[in-house]
Amino acid sequence: MLGRRKQISFAEKKIVFKKTGGRCHFCAKKLKFSAKSGEFGRWQVDHIYPKIRGGADGLENYLAICNKCNRLRWCFDPKRIRKIFNYGIIAYRQAKKKTSAGKEIRKIHIKNREKNQKRRKKQKLIE
Repeated sequence: MLGRRKQISFAEKKIVFKKTGGRCHFCAKKLKFSAKSGEFGRWQVDHIYPKIRGGADGLENYLAICNKCNRLRWCFDPKRIRKIFNYGIIAYRQAKKKTSAGKEIRKIHIKNREKNQKRRKKQKLIE
């Protein structure tokens, strides 16, 4: 089934966690193995090569990732992630220099962040 991952055992989860030294494989943030919902260090098991792109369910295709990075990563393959990083670096530099493009990027970023916060508040009310 698309988007569903097999449940992994506690022992397998420990192996995945140790592969990155207890850090997010994207941002290197320190993770907490048994973090509960809403607690600092919460993490998930990430497919290195996404299932939607033919990646397998298996320890060799799993790494630890913080919740925030996993939401940002979606199902992009490594080649697209590199392109996104490159665009992000360009956008960041433009915003830092306060060029007209940078100012526009900043406005878009703020608008997206506000939209996401509203959506999350609605989701919490539904739950």
